Amino acid sequence: MVGTSNHRSRFRLRAERPRVRTWSVLFSVSMAVAGCGGALPYFQPLSQDYDGGDWNQAGGGHTGRSYRPLGIEPPLRLLWEQTMDAPPLGGSIVSGQLVLQMTKRSSLYSFDLGTGEELGKRGYGELPCAAPIIAGPAAGVLIVAEFSPNPLLKAVSRVDGSTLWSRGQVNVCADLVVHADTVVIVDEEGTVAALGAMEGDVIWELRDQQRYSSGPAVFENLVFVGDTVGAVRALRLVDGEEKWHTSLGASLRTRPAVSSKGVFLGTGAGEVVALSTATGDETWRTKLGGLSTPGFALSDDILVTGSVDRHVYGLDVDSGDILWRFETNGVVRGTPVSTESVVYCGSGDGFIYALELGSGSLLWKYRLDGPALAPLALGPRSLIVATETGSIYVFGRG
Repeated sequence: MVGTSNHRSRFRLRAERPRVRTWSVLFSVSMAVAGCGGALPYFQPLSQDYDGGDWNQAGGGHTGRSYRPLGIEPPLRLLWEQTMDAPPLGGSIVSGQLVLQMTKRSSLYSFDLGTGEELGKRGYGELPCAAPIIAGPAAGVLIVAEFSPNPLLKAVSRVDGSTLWSRGQVNVCADLVVHADTVVIVDEEGTVAALGAMEGDVIWELRDQQRYSSGPAVFENLVFVGDTVGAVRALRLVDGEEKWHTSLGASLRTRPAVSSKGVFLGTGAGEVVALSTATGDETWRTKLGGLSTPGFALSDDILVTGSVDRHVYGLDVDSGDILWRFETNGVVRGTPVSTESVVYCGSGDGFIYALELGSGSLLWKYRLDGPALAPLALGPRSLIVATETGSIYVFGRG
């Protein structure tokens, strides 16, 4: 049965927000200072047995899969909604009891995941660029790219708010990626580099004349990057040595999504291409009805992408066959997310959709206050989506 909600029910929830149930607190926030330019509450006690299971970067993790095997299933209900100063820049990141969201005014908001309380807001740089990530041992470091006449990549301690390191003249607008204690970046000058998360030291860098339109992915200690002329490279994470490279003959438009089944990318020709993870050999190529989303939701058997042709597609990872397609009434530009049984996606029509992963059948939908074009974020018990009107929503099972 498909459940729907409308603006009327959302406004009732706003009025009754103090009565909304919250989940048990996983971590407590020890400092909350609001106000633009003020201290942001990164300062959160971190568990010594932290397992890195949060949605701490684009795609949820370093492989770019936007996939969590176990997660909430529909129907969902709106737990809370907040208003920000601008549309989102990238998707939300989640760590413990915090939700962090950058906006296109370069404001970084912090919300309590359970209650929706705004805990802080801080401006970064003069122009928005890349969304932040959480890195380092026990997820103790927040890394932010500031894009301005004096661009800066900066790491801030979540223990006490101090600046751990900064690197000037680093133009990073593609997704940052962290694996263990290593941060991988691609900058606007065509450089791929690996940095230490705690010290910011350059482990290695590869200077190229080509531009990168999307961030890298890391899988089994290899870094996968694709550039705007269609070259895809696999580099060793430890030293940047090239293991293989191949050319797809068209510009790369998506961040790689990588598993043992392959490296999956979208091209400027509206194709999805699969390469062998080990050799880079092309295994299949499938034409869609338009350009795909900047990232994919990749389960063990099905790859899901949205498209500007207003459809969501489910592809067989082994053959590239289109298993199903679901039509919305707007462009689908934000990276979808999936569990082992459900895929969630937003659309320019102002709806969030839950589809059965195996068939693409509609399970649930919810009308938002505007187009949902940013990547979604998926927690163990939550779904986070932000709209182009500057609202952020968190859904759960109550």
